[in-house]
Amino acid sequence: MQLRDIQYVLSVSKLGSFTEAASACFVSEPALSQAISKLESQLGTKLFLRGNGRHLTLTDAGKVFVGEGENVLDAMSALKEKMEACIGNRGKHLRLAIAPYYEKCYLSNVLASFQQSHPSVTFSIIEAMSDEGERLLVMGDVDLAFVISPRKDKSIKCKCVFDDDLVLIMPRTRVFMANMPQEDRPCSMDDFRKLSSVPFIVPKQGRRLRESVMAICKSAGFRPICSIETESSSNIYELVKSGCGVGIVPSGIIKGSNCSDIFYYALKTPLSRRQLSVAYNERASSDLALNFALYAVSMR
Repeated sequence: MQLRDIQYVLSVSKLGSFTEAASACFVSEPALSQAISKLESQLGTKLFLRGNGRHLTLTDAGKVFVGEGENVLDAMSALKEKMEACIGNRGKHLRLAIAPYYEKCYLSNVLASFQQSHPSVTFSIIEAMSDEGERLLVMGDVDLAFVISPRKDKSIKCKCVFDDDLVLIMPRTRVFMANMPQEDRPCSMDDFRKLSSVPFIVPKQGRRLRESVMAICKSAGFRPICSIETESSSNIYELVKSGCGVGIVPSGIIKGSNCSDIFYYALKTPLSRRQLSVAYNERASSDLALNFALYAVSMR
């Protein structure tokens, strides 16, 4: 039996299904199901009963396991805090997960301000997209995660810290600019629909920005021609600047940039609204982590 197995059982118990628990634990459903089946074999008893439909309920043994499992995880958290105190790190160090783009355009200013009044606090910054940041937070590998549209684990609490709406960018060439509005005007969905036949530079599958791009295009009545997939918003900007296609990026990417080679437009749709949130585990976060989260919120 491993701590991971306990976390799996507690997640299934809380959410009532293997599908939701697998999503919350960032594993595939077959992997989670196999792990619990193996655990039940080791224990010699079933932990769950399948009721009507796909809903699961705990057996008597399962109820005991969940109660004791919660105690085990609490004890592990307490042990970790005591060990950190022994080496002098408790309350002095924070591990933060954040995407590289937001580290540059948002977090650097918050850290500089925070350290003026808390010079003894040190930080480790782990570059991670939102899904990975949430996974690290759930597993206890970071203290806070800065994420877009948190969605995976219901134990995570979030507070908005930064507004960064999406904008349409395109190269200054006639083939892309035909029939588009003047640059200082927002782009309506009618105008946006005119781009249905031009190539789009998009994030890779699984990125939350990719989901936003696809949703905006769908609301305009078309599926974009995804000519190039790339890792980051910065890459999209550079590829659009080179004339490879059009793209949708957070507005912060163009602030402070030389925009002589591109046009950019605000998008007249609620789907372009984007917020960065600080995510924390209310049950496991230290006082310092919670205080830093509140500080980040206060700087919004």
